[in-house]
Amino acid sequence: MLVINLILISFSFLGFSLFIKEQIKISTSFIPFLYVCVISSFVYILALFSIMKIGIYVFDIILSIYFIFIIVKKKEALLKLKDYCFFLVLLIILFLILFNKKMLHYDNFSHWARISKFLIETNRLNNEGDKYILFNTYPQMSAYFIYAIMNFFSYSEFGAMFVNGFAILSGYFVLFSKFKKNLVSVFLFFILAITVLYFNTPVNSLLVDTLISTSGFASMIYVYENDFINNKSSSLMIFPIILYTSLIKNSSVYFTILIVFYLIYKYIRKDLKLVIFSLLSLFISQRSWSFHIHKTFTEFGKHSLDIESYKTNFSLKTSEDIRLISERFINAILEQKIIFLFFIVLVIVFLLSNRKNKVLKIIISLATIYIIYQLGNYYMYLYSMPTFEAINLASFDRYSKTIDLYLILLAIYLLINKSFRNFLIISISIILLTLVTLINYKDMYNNSENIFVKNKLDQFYNSMPDHSKNILIVLNEDKMGYYKYMIGYIFQKDNTDIITKNNISSINKDDYDYVIDLSK
Repeated sequence: MLVINLILISFSFLGFSLFIKEQIKISTSFIPFLYVCVISSFVYILALFSIMKIGIYVFDIILSIYFIFIIVKKKEALLKLKDYCFFLVLLIILFLILFNKKMLHYDNFSHWARISKFLIETNRLNNEGDKYILFNTYPQMSAYFIYAIMNFFSYSEFGAMFVNGFAILSGYFVLFSKFKKNLVSVFLFFILAITVLYFNTPVNSLLVDTLISTSGFASMIYVYENDFINNKSSSLMIFPIILYTSLIKNSSVYFTILIVFYLIYKYIRKDLKLVIFSLLSLFISQRSWSFHIHKTFTEFGKHSLDIESYKTNFSLKTSEDIRLISERFINAILEQKIIFLFFIVLVIVFLLSNRKNKVLKIIISLATIYIIYQLGNYYMYLYSMPTFEAINLASFDRYSKTIDLYLILLAIYLLINKSFRNFLIISISIILLTLVTLINYKDMYNNSENIFVKNKLDQFYNSMPDHSKNILIVLNEDKMGYYKYMIGYIFQKDNTDIITKNNISSINKDDYDYVIDLSK
């Protein structure tokens, strides 16, 4: 059955690819990203109508039949997808990086892995009664793609991480069209791919910050490169692109707004219908998720897009809190070395360029995008984050690297050209960026103790004949928060109690069927 499912998914992907290539006539480098957008958006719509499982089977079967039909009719059709050989190399690199890796980042256990696991095991969206999902207002689009592929199999962490990596690389693959001219540039393309995978969040996780960067980049380049007036069918992809990108995470809507603004700038005088279509797509994406949240839940968690939540969060911050947040935020911005060096490289390119006006426009545009994004971050800390997290600028590095990577990919795409001088500067920058990224890379959760505990909990859970039994887990005080979320993610049940070693004397162990002591 495993082989049959793999064949079905592969044929479906190739069928989709040939359909886009034959009918919509889009460059091959865009197709994997369009596949991610379309199938994720389709799962989202299916989920709203509670027909996820049957709908995705129908989707894959139809596309598989289409693929077989095309291949039988024209055996040479696959040659149109010859660039997929290079995408396959990216997936092999991803496989080798993930091989034997554990999912250990805290945010996997608090949300991102939980929602993926929940969808695959229940084939439905979570509701008010599903206490397993802690953050009920977070958009779930990344999990829908994982569901679309993994629902044919049982949930596995490696499979989910690989599928999430596929989505990340699908956005990055858009850059391939600029690097395919010779072996040296292709080699640089693969070097940069490794940088992308290690630049921000750990690749052995389901966190979405890197996904936002590559998806935002691919979305912008799609509307930048394609002529929607002469190829109207290609404009149909705007809806799934906007739907997908805007619902990866609340903050990802910013990258979608950039797309819509660019479409308005490019087509306001040429095709008003296209402008209205893009605005409607953005409205539908935000309104549909908001409607679902308000219809399904009565309580909203952290980072909910709700005016009352913003007012409450801001009202709990004193003037001293706001002063401290502002001061630390400014200092953190000034300490961002990568973005500072990035703009220095852009200035060098500008000074050496024969097309100074074009380069200057690019620099101004990228700087504006960066400033607006960081202003949004600042107001997020004031209005959306709880006070303690805001004062400590929780996840600031991750949020900043999201925009850094987005701008780096955009700049490379827009500036790399036939000029040897430009190519040399960008090549040296890519190599230096890769070295800096790999040298500074550190997964703070990847240590022997966390791996030992994760292995022990996984082994115990998998060996339990009856998951309804009462379980007591004993922990040391210093890791209580982290392991509490890890345990909740693995066991999924309300019948699992956690206690610190110091308080074990207050518990009657006879009340439990299993006692796991992780405090030793």
